[in-house]
Amino acid sequence: MDSKTDYLFKNNFNLKLYMKLNGKKAYFSHSIKTYNTIDEEEEFEFLQNFFNGNIICPNNHSHLFVNESDYTDIFRLVDVLIVSEYNGYVGKGSFKDCETAYRKGIPIYLIERNGSSFNFRLVVDFVEVSNFNPIEYGNLVSISLD
Repeated sequence: MDSKTDYLFKNNFNLKLYMKLNGKKAYFSHSIKTYNTIDEEEEFEFLQNFFNGNIICPNNHSHLFVNESDYTDIFRLVDVLIVSEYNGYVGKGSFKDCETAYRKGIPIYLIERNGSSFNFRLVVDFVEVSNFNPIEYGNLVSISLD
């Protein structure tokens, strides 16, 4: 096996999902609280390997997000939305990304850390829980892919 395959297998990725999403372009939506942290770095590294580099991250690709409308326009370029939670919640920006992806028929997956590995869950719904807290704005309802 090559090092990429070794890396993905070490992270217990879902082979069926990998085959389904291979060659797709993804948008990685996550809390600004995780920007420039080891958590963001490790999640992004895993996603880069999983999507063969076809992943857009607002923190790493800030040049794509000049205007507020760019955050919704980005969905014309991607096939899938990957969302990460912070303390069990998604922030207002990620929540809005889920709404946009849902309206456009783009599948939404939650990336979860399980120790030193990652797995995905299919997001089937999202619920606003606090209109006043932009960091703990909503919850995702997701199902296992196993």
